[in-house]
Amino acid sequence: MWMIMALQTALLNSDISDHSGNTEYIILLWVVWIIVVVVGNIVVMNFIIAVVGDSYTNCMAKREAQSLKVKVDMIIERENIMTEAELLNEENFP
Repeated sequence: MWMIMALQTALLNSDISDHSGNTEYIILLWVVWIIVVVVGNIVVMNFIIAVVGDSYTNCMAKREAQSLKVKVDMIIERENIMTEAELLNEENFP
């Protein structure tokens, strides 16, 4: 019961002046508040890391596709410049 009251007081920002004579309750209140803040921060940071990691994966996939597209465009441009003899030469196309 003390734990539930301490959690309610810590989360709802209730007035703790009613319990000013009970130091055990105040200590429990601070311990619960610190635990809630630390665990909350860990959960939020984990969420942020997951979102950033997913975005990084998407960017790397798009980067690879863009790189291959640029290479293909360069090959097509070079082949358009080549003469008929260069196109028939097998050494140009390994």
